[in-house]
Amino acid sequence: MSNTAIHVVLDMDNTLLSFETLDTVVETALTAALAPAAVERAMQRVDALMQRGMEGTALLEETIPARLHVARDLGAPVRPEHFTLVAAMVPNAFSAGVVSALAALCNKEGAPSIHISVVSGGPQECVDAATAHLSALLSVGSRAPLGITGVGNTICVDDAGNFDSDRSRIHNTKAQIVREITAHPERTIMIGDAVTDAQVFDDGAASYFIAFGMWVEHEALFSRSEHSPVFQKVRTQSEFEHALEAAVTAISI
Repeated sequence: MSNTAIHVVLDMDNTLLSFETLDTVVETALTAALAPAAVERAMQRVDALMQRGMEGTALLEETIPARLHVARDLGAPVRPEHFTLVAAMVPNAFSAGVVSALAALCNKEGAPSIHISVVSGGPQECVDAATAHLSALLSVGSRAPLGITGVGNTICVDDAGNFDSDRSRIHNTKAQIVREITAHPERTIMIGDAVTDAQVFDDGAASYFIAFGMWVEHEALFSRSEHSPVFQKVRTQSEFEHALEAAVTAISI
C-alpha cells in the first residue's frame, strides 16, 4: 500500500454546488438591470454557450467572454461586485450528500490519507468560498488535518463589462488543471457531471471517474458503459457513497 495520499478531485458547479457559478454571476447582473422576460431570454443564450463548454465543443477562453458579453450587449454589464455576491451564495448551495460522503471517508478508522481539490471553469472567488466552507465542514470531527485546495479561473472585467484578457487567467480544460495539481494520476479520483470532467479520466489525468448525476444527468456521460470501480455512474446518495468507497478501496489495495 502506498503512503501517497489519495487525491479526490471534485468538480464544483452542479456537483459540489447546485448551480453554475459563472452563469449565476451573469444572471445577477442581468436581473439588476432588465425585466424578468428579458433576463430569461438572455439566460437561454448564456446556457447554450455554457453547454458548448461542458460538452467540450468549445474552449473556455471562447465561452467565458461570450457569456459575459451577453450581459454587456444588453446594457447590464457584469461588474466585480457581481462575483462577490455570487461567492457569498456558495455555502448555501452545497450538496449535503457530497459533504456527508467525504466526511465519512475522511473520518473512517484506518482510512488512507485523503487530499481534496475543488476545480471549476468558473470564477476563482467562488472556488475559494467553496474550499473554505468545505474545509470548515470536514474539519468537524476529523481524525487528522485535511488538505483541501481549489483551482478556478481568474475572470476579470473592465468598467464596461468587457472581458479583460490581460488580467484574466483561463484554464481551457479540466484535464489541464488536474495535471497541474496531481503527481499521481493512478491515485486520483475525478468526480463531476460534465464531459469536460470525464476528459480528465479519458486523458489519463485521473485513473478513476465518478459521473455525478444527482443534480443534472448528462446523456453524454450516462450513455457510456460503466466499469466499476474505474468508471461509475451515480444518481443517488447511496450510489455515490458506494462508488467513492469502491474507488478508494481499489486504490488502497
